[in-house]
Amino acid sequence: MEISIISPTQGQKIVQTLRQADYGVTELTGSGQSGVVNLITTIVPRKDVKDVFQLVNQTDPKSFIAVDDMKDVKRGYMHVVK
Repeated sequence: MEISIISPTQGQKIVQTLRQADYGVTELTGSGQSGVVNLITTIVPRKDVKDVFQLVNQTDPKSFIAVDDMKDVKRGYMHVVK
């Protein structure tokens, strides 16, 4: 699952929180309606979506979160619990 998070104020904290939880994260800076925002993307197994939601909501309850179903993923970093 691809999770996209947009936060105007807490992007760095969200990135740190997700990385500390061993999720791979890509961070971009963009321009939103109200100014500069952080766009954070992570790809996780379906079973981890709730965990990511909790981590993000604890850090920035006002962030925008969107989830897309991924059909195929090749290469990169993926949080895998063994």
